[in-house]
Amino acid sequence: MASQPARMLQLAFGGGAAGSAGRANNLVAAGPSLWARAALGPIAAGRLSGSYLFSRQGVGDDGPYRAQLLSVALTLSGALPALPALRAGAGVELLRLAVKTSAGASGSALLVGPLVELEGRLPLGRLTLILLARGTLHRSDGIETDTTLLFHHPTVTLGVVLGVEFEVL
Repeated sequence: MASQPARMLQLAFGGGAAGSAGRANNLVAAGPSLWARAALGPIAAGRLSGSYLFSRQGVGDDGPYRAQLLSVALTLSGALPALPALRAGAGVELLRLAVKTSAGASGSALLVGPLVELEGRLPLGRLTLILLARGTLHRSDGIETDTTLLFHHPTVTLGVVLGVEFEVL
C-alpha cells in the first residue's frame, strides 16, 4: 500500500477563547479569537489571527473604566524538530485599545509591536486542538484626556489561546 505524498499547501481555520494579562492597570482581558493558517510543507506555517478582548472593569485616574482590545496578528512559525507537536513562532501584532469611563470620558490608541509564541497541537482527525502561549511587546502608551490619564497599557502582555482548528485543503 503506497503512502500519500505530503501536501505542499494546507489551509486551516480555527477559533477559540483568548486571554491576555499585563501588570499596568491590572489588565486582565478575555474574548473570542479567530484565525486562518497556511502550512507550507511539513515545517513552515503562517497565521493571521484576530481577537476581541473585553477587560474586566478597573479604576484609573478618572474613576471606573472599561477597556476593549482588538488584536490582529501575523505570525510565522516552524515545527520544533525534537518535539513535533510544538511550534515556535514570531510576528507582529496590531492592537486597537478603546477605553470608556463611567463619567463618559473616552479615548483610544493604536499600538504595533513584536510578538513571540509557542503553540501546542493535538491532531484529532481533521480537527486539531490548539493551545497557544504568546508574549507581546508594545511601547507603553497611555490613553488620556486633556487633563487625566484614563488608561495605561502594559509594555509586556502575556496571552493564551485555546481553540480548535480544522483543515479546509
